[in-house]
Amino acid sequence: MLTSMTIKARLLMLGSAAILGIFITAGLSLQRLGAIEDQLETTLESTSKGIELMINVSAANVHFKTQIQEWKNLLIRANSKEALEQYTKAFKKEQADARQELEDSLRLMQSLKHPRQKEVETVIKQLDELNTLYLAQIAAWVGKIAADPASTKLQQSIRDEVVAFTEKFPVP
Repeated sequence: MLTSMTIKARLLMLGSAAILGIFITAGLSLQRLGAIEDQLETTLESTSKGIELMINVSAANVHFKTQIQEWKNLLIRANSKEALEQYTKAFKKEQADARQELEDSLRLMQSLKHPRQKEVETVIKQLDELNTLYLAQIAAWVGKIAADPASTKLQQSIRDEVVAFTEKFPVP
């Protein structure tokens, strides 16, 4: 069959086969390029969520440290009802912000099916338990200050309670 064809027909058939090969190769290349693009998009989305998670956890850490500083302010500077209210308000704000950041982190981890979700749930639970203790102590101080705001005996009593309370949490 090829021997009976003219050179022009043979070249036309060879050129057509070459062009068909180029089109097939281009189609397969475009398909592979689309798969790589999808993979890149997934990787970038995962990386973006990972960075967001790190920022949330870091923000929760900052809020917790600020909350501890506000607790220290309560211990050191809350020598009047107004000061106690001021530092209590700041303490509660930082506590709420720290918890919110942890909850945001947990939601993000759940969407990513992150294997360490239980650890964040445990941290949130421990934060709530710690805050319950802190708020109970603050409520006790508020009651004592309201009963006798000028008493030096009361101030000594509160200092003694502070020492006893802080001894429950040894520094590692």
